[in-house]
Amino acid sequence: CSCSAPDEMSSQALQDLLRLNR
Repeated sequence: CSCSAPDEMSSQALQDLLRLNR
């Protein structure tokens, strides 16, 4: 469990998924 900045990773993953979905 990386307690460094999971929010950032989640944000990037979500953005990537949205971009790929488009």
